[in-house]
Amino acid sequence: MSTLLEELNINNTKLTARDVQEGFTLKDRFVLETKIGTGGMGTVYKARDKRKEEAGIKNPFIAIKIVNDHYKEHPKVFQTLQMEAAKAQALAHSNIVRIYDFDRDGDIAFITMEYLKGCTLKQMLETADLQNLSQAQKIALMNEIAAALIYMHQQGYAHADLKPSNIFITDNLEVKLIDFGFSSSALTADIAPDADSILTYSPLYASYEILNNTPASKADDVYALACVTYELLSGIHPYQKKTAQQAYDTQIKLAPITTLNKNQWRALEKGLAIKREQRYDTVEQFVHDFNITKMGFFQRLLHLH
Repeated sequence: MSTLLEELNINNTKLTARDVQEGFTLKDRFVLETKIGTGGMGTVYKARDKRKEEAGIKNPFIAIKIVNDHYKEHPKVFQTLQMEAAKAQALAHSNIVRIYDFDRDGDIAFITMEYLKGCTLKQMLETADLQNLSQAQKIALMNEIAAALIYMHQQGYAHADLKPSNIFITDNLEVKLIDFGFSSSALTADIAPDADSILTYSPLYASYEILNNTPASKADDVYALACVTYELLSGIHPYQKKTAQQAYDTQIKLAPITTLNKNQWRALEKGLAIKREQRYDTVEQFVHDFNITKMGFFQRLLHLH
């Protein structure tokens, strides 16, 4: 019985992105083995790199994201993907997934990246896996997420789409930020995105300003990180699965996380402030205050002002 791949070779059939599935080979090099997941931007596969096999490399596996039809039809998709892949390649940090390249096979656009073992924070939230972690372990994960964001900011970029589904937790409890190509924005930009820009963000983790098309800033990532931290520690969204705009309109009050000390809760509450002027300006400020175990009288006085 011939395999799907053999049949395709015999028939010499040209495939579109809709026909890609397990067993298909891209560029006569990358064999798609297992579907890992599907998101708004595309489908991710575990793939075997035949060139690595030929070179005798022990671990020939990578991850490949196939861009879905919706983005493939966008007039700027190939240009944007090429630019974002180049940008991601320059973001070399232990808490950011390594991006290898952007490529095309006919009209199939795809990104090759580091293959990781583990699951997303979203998957952990949907199961009982988080219950097996101590609060100290959860805070350690938050600090790794923060380290990646701080590094991005130092390189001149805001993430602008941090959420549980693009925070990967490896089997060794290491954080890797994934899938930020279309969302990340240059911090030097002083104008809102134009109508032809490719933008992706999750409304539940987007700041009030992002939702209102304000140029991205570090404070937007503070809001998203604070949302993720709240959910990581409590298992629920801070604003009852309402957007920042909805939370502002309905004046939803935050429920304190009782396992945090007063200083930690004060920092988290400020990170979750709906309006930018009431929020921390930077991730460094947020995590610094959150991680202070004790605060003296004069420190509290300065903090309040």
